[in-house]
Formats: sequence, structure tokens, C-alpha cells
Amino acid sequence: MYNLSSEVRRELGKKVLDMGGNAVLGFKIRFDLEGASGLVARAYGTACRLLKLSDQLPTSCQTRS
Repeated sequence: MYNLSSEVRRELGKKVLDMGGNAVLGFKIRFDLEGASGLVARAYGTACRLLKLSDQLPTSCQTRS
């Protein structure tokens, strides 16, 4: 099950990259028994793109005291 889980995570990561994302939020994985075919793993999550903001605020956004 560990190997199957890692394969499913890797495939989900590839799909997210193909969609232009770089992160998955709310990742879930489910295992089901499918009759004669055996164990099936399904994974889902929300693909998103995270961007790094600068550490300093622009001068127009800084607050005055």
C-alpha cells in the first residue's frame, strides 16, 4: 500500500504541474476494493499556484503612525 500511495501522489503532482500549479491543498487519498481487479487508490486535492511576496512592503503600502 505504501508503494501504491507514493505512485498516486507522484501522478497527482505531475497533473498539478501540467496545470501550471506548484502546490496541492486539501490532499486526500482513498483506497477501495474493486471486485476482481483488487485494490484501487484514488487521490484528490486542489491545485494552486503559490507566489512569494517580497519581504518589504512598497512605500505606498506602508502605514504612517
